[in-house]
Order: sequence, then C-alpha cells, then structure tokens
Amino acid sequence: MDIWKDSILKMKQINNKYVKIYFLAAFLACFVLFAIYQKVEHPRSENYVLGSDPHGYYQYLPAFFLQEREAFEQLPWSKPVGEGRSISVYTCGVAMLQSPFFLVSHGIARFIGHDSNGYGPVYYFGVLFSAFFYVWLGIVFLFSVLRRYFGEKSSIASVMLLFFATNLLYYTLVAPGMSHAYSFFLVSLYIWAVNRFYQVPDIRSSLLLSFSIALAVLIRPTNVVALIYFFLFDLTKWKEISVRFRFLVSRWPLILVMLFVGFLVALPQMAYWHYVTGDWIYYSYLDEGFPNWRTPQISTVLFGARGGWFLYTPIMLIVSLMLIFFWRKCSCSALAIIIVMVSIIWINGSWWAPTFSASAGYRALIEYLPFMAFPLGFMLERIMAAKWRSLNIFSFAVAVLLVFLNIQLMFKYDSTLWWDAPWDWNNLLRFFQF
Repeated sequence: MDIWKDSILKMKQINNKYVKIYFLAAFLACFVLFAIYQKVEHPRSENYVLGSDPHGYYQYLPAFFLQEREAFEQLPWSKPVGEGRSISVYTCGVAMLQSPFFLVSHGIARFIGHDSNGYGPVYYFGVLFSAFFYVWLGIVFLFSVLRRYFGEKSSIASVMLLFFATNLLYYTLVAPGMSHAYSFFLVSLYIWAVNRFYQVPDIRSSLLLSFSIALAVLIRPTNVVALIYFFLFDLTKWKEISVRFRFLVSRWPLILVMLFVGFLVALPQMAYWHYVTGDWIYYSYLDEGFPNWRTPQISTVLFGARGGWFLYTPIMLIVSLMLIFFWRKCSCSALAIIIVMVSIIWINGSWWAPTFSASAGYRALIEYLPFMAFPLGFMLERIMAAKWRSLNIFSFAVAVLLVFLNIQLMFKYDSTLWWDAPWDWNNLLRFFQF
C-alpha cells in the first residue's frame, strides 16, 4: 500500500503546468490533423462509421433506443441464422461505450431539426468525439501508471509517441467507429486498475478491474489473454506463482465481486443472443475461426505487406527489440507483458484472416499498445538519462521521422485498394514517398 501511496504522491508532485501544455498541444494537433484530412480526397469519413465493421458495432444503438424490439431479429449488419432471423457478428460492447454520446447526438439532431433516425452527420460526430474522448482518457490512465515507474518527461513522451507514431492515431481520428479506440481505453484502465489492486486490494479496484477487462473481452473475445497480466503482475520468477495464488484465494470475496461484475457486463449480449437464437451463449462468428492455430502466420502479422505490424508501425520493432533488456532490468511486470504479447501475436496469426482484412497498419494489436508503453518508457528513460547529447538529438530525430511516417499512412491509406487491386510491395512503398 505504501508503494501505491508513493506513486500517488509522485503524481501530485508533477509539474502540472507543463503536463497540461503537452496534453493541450497534442489535443489541438489532433483537431488540426483531422481538419486537414477532411480537405484531401479520400472516401467520405462517414463511411468508417456507417459502413462495414463500424456499422456492426453501432447498429445496436438505433435498434435499442429508436426502434421496436423486433429490430433485433434482423439487424442491418448481420448473418442469417434461419426462420427470418439474423445474428450480428459484432457484440454490443462498443455500443455500450458509445451510448452516452449517441443520446447527446440524438438530442442535438432533434433540437436542430436534422434527421433523428440514428444515422447522419450529427451521429457521425458523436462517434468521432466518443472515440477521441475514450482514447485520451485511456492515455491519462496509462500516463498515471507509467509515472509509477518512470520520470515525468519519459512518461509524457511514451504516451505521445504511442498515439502519434502508431495507427492508434488513424483509428481515433479517421476510423473512430472501429472497436480499437475503445479497447485501447479499456486495456489502459485495466492496467491502471491491476496496479492499484495489488497495492490497495479494495472494492473500488475490483470493480474497475473487472468492468474494464470484462468489457474489453466482450468487444474482442481474444482480449481474454490480457488476464495473464493480472495473474502474473510484478512476478519475476515462476516459483512466485504459488504466493500469488494464495494472495488471490485470501481475497476470495473480491474475486467473487469481479466475477459478478463480469457477468453483468456480458448479460446484455447474452440476452440478445438468447432473443435471436434461443441460446444464452452463441458463437456469432459462425464459419470464421482459428484454423492456423498449430501453424500461426507470425510473419504475416509482423512483416506482411498487408498491414505487418513492424512494417507499418516501425516504432514497435524498436520497442520489441528492447524487450529483452526490459525483462532483465525493469521490474514493471516484464514477464507478464512478454507473455501477453507473444500470446496475442500467436492468436492473431492463427485467425482465418491473419491480416484482419482492410487495415491501416496492424489494427488487431492497437489494444495491446498500452502494454508496450512500458518497454517504450524504459527505453526513453535510459535515453534521456544518457550524457551523450548526440544520442538525444538522434533519438529525437528518429521520433519525429516515425511520427511523420505514421501521419503519411493516415493521409495515404485507402481501404479500397485492398479490394480493387492486388496488394504488393509497391503499394506499401508509396506510403513512404514524401
């Protein structure tokens, strides 16, 4: 408990003036980038909210708030399951987070006389603002945790690079209807709650922890691997697992609370499944699965021309190379983070479409960026502490280049290329043409 109180004290001692300046500058930069993006020739951004996957996540809201109950029998973006009914492949987790913004958007649409059917520009901006809100809330939680382990400057630099040098930027400003911005927030909150739980194992920590991970799993079931972080938090040796097990058993009332909260989070989705199919638990992906689980396409995930993580987000290649030093030198749950990352890369490589179809970079790893913030913070802490001025200048130049390349991706990416033309290395290289 003393360690957690010390970390809270450190947070209070932060030079709030400079932190606010950094975050305000980043906030304004996002709006400038978004405004510029709207002026270039791309498919209309509303398509990323009202079409394809974003529509699948969003469709629960108009059906629940504006339509009759029978609307759930045939949602617009769903697959037939017989007897005139169809099932949504997508769960309602994203819609649950979007719901406050949907209601505000609906009120505004009615007030100004726009179409209030759940679709249209007003609702589009509601989704955009909700994604932006949750991502920045996630960044605040992540920054708070990083400050427990690293200095103020390296923590700020870590979260800023995580946003501006990865495809989190794209899926916040350009494709806010996708699930990744919301999952990023939930995983960041989850990491914060786990850190707090092991220092202050009370009901508040338990509620936040269970809510965040349960909703993250509801949105993307593969996020269940993030539970590894909870069980292996701060462990450095395998023999410490027995001590951890006894600790958790001794807190069995809190564990029961977590399980109950998880059930409550899943209940709306279970009710929908039961209404449409008669089953409380239903695999809505139907014929989609993990046929490659014995031979996962790891090279496709990391280096594939279609969205390879290291190719489209090169900062993650640098951070991944630091993992071995991070494991040996840093006590901030390095073992748990490595196992989580290896597991999710294996699972993604096992999916029937390891590229996850049209994707600006490797989108299926965006929600795991909060875990990579720790080796990134570790690396930046060492760089900033170095006495070689040339190293600092070189590192800053590399960071600027990585941010620039990522913004290039945001402006030049066009998902229609995935469907209308064969994808090859020439298409990839055009992202790096200034």
